[in-house]
Amino acid sequence: LQEPDGASLAPLLLGRPAKSRSGMGFSQLDRNWGQIEAEESPLVAVRKGNLRLIHSLEFPDRDLLYDVDLDPAERNEIADGREEEKKELLEEVQSYLEREPLWQGGSEEVEIDEMQLRQLRALGYSIE
Repeated sequence: LQEPDGASLAPLLLGRPAKSRSGMGFSQLDRNWGQIEAEESPLVAVRKGNLRLIHSLEFPDRDLLYDVDLDPAERNEIADGREEEKKELLEEVQSYLEREPLWQGGSEEVEIDEMQLRQLRALGYSIE
């Protein structure tokens, strides 16, 4: 079983500092998700160490850079004077966007027994 690709944000929600992460992580969302008539407006965020860059594919000149250790609520944008760090994180975003998404290709098949099948149905899953 793989370790999760994330960390709990519960401490932040409870007003406590979150554990610092030194690795790298990505997140992606569409600001217009769920709006049927709206065009996609994707954002990609990359976190490396204490820095987090938020990059809009629709407005690429409006990147935001934060030091999440010093500013976990991301209220103070710090991109001015940190062009080299911003450039490095932008290269990571571009590399991420060029990769095939992990979710493409479907998931692996898992065999379940009769008890597991009944439990899933009891939870409301429609199993053929």
